[in-house]
Amino acid sequence: MRKYKQPPARVVNAVHALGIYPGIRKLVGITDVPVLRADGSITTTPGYDAVTGYLYNPSGSFEIPEVAGPEQVKAAKDILEELLEGFRFEKPSDRAAALAFLFTLVGRPIFDGPAPIFLFLATTPGEGKTLLVEVLSYIGLGTWP
Repeated sequence: MRKYKQPPARVVNAVHALGIYPGIRKLVGITDVPVLRADGSITTTPGYDAVTGYLYNPSGSFEIPEVAGPEQVKAAKDILEELLEGFRFEKPSDRAAALAFLFTLVGRPIFDGPAPIFLFLATTPGEGKTLLVEVLSYIGLGTWP
């Protein structure tokens, strides 16, 4: 196994302060699930995606249709409904917020600036807040948190 020596902090700070790196592609992140692009297309080719700046290193195989038909949209909706079935939400807006959290994870590469913060609250411990966040994060990020 190779051992790498960390460069001195002054070198790291100087390179970081430069802010411009000719010939070096901007790396926004590394993902093992397909990434949504601003034009609505989805990364399907492993490797660096110049449009999003993500390095796509798939963790499995994903079947992504060119165009989703009404049947596929309904099937996806049914899966999400079934997924949330076991969780108790006080109001419909709480259920909508959980889905907004998931869609923010999936859609994060298509918008600049800050993303909303999400809070998961319950009146008693053991209501499933952590499990809900873990399940939604797994879908949105492709890895178990």
